[in-house]
Amino acid sequence: MNYNLKINEAQAQVLTDALEIYARLGMGQIYEILEHPDLRKQRDAFVIDYCRALCENLRGAIFKLPIGNYYSISNREISDTNRVAYDLVQVIRHRLVWDRAGNPPERDHKTMFGPIYDEPMHFSEEQPLPSIDRLDSQA
Repeated sequence: MNYNLKINEAQAQVLTDALEIYARLGMGQIYEILEHPDLRKQRDAFVIDYCRALCENLRGAIFKLPIGNYYSISNREISDTNRVAYDLVQVIRHRLVWDRAGNPPERDHKTMFGPIYDEPMHFSEEQPLPSIDRLDSQA
């Protein structure tokens, strides 16, 4: 079964942010939770350092990995749902960045640099790479 979700640019950005945190948590990057916009508001360095230490301890307890290590998105130890989330992030982010650049017929490598402009890579082994189409602004 396939679904069609109609969202605007701001909603697409929130969706990619949420999915990226989800994918990274599953890879053992527990500290990524601190990238949530409400948690990013914290300015107290002591609190931030304390939270990072808690995240590191939690990551070690859950994933049994040495300090500072985490799984890659293609590692067999993580669930494919993390790869599905990452595929969604890549596809939506790619669409957003090309739309923001005005959808030129060819990529200008001087202003459109970085892998975000490359065609999204496919990581999930269980699900196809999702697709996204831009709707007419009147739709």
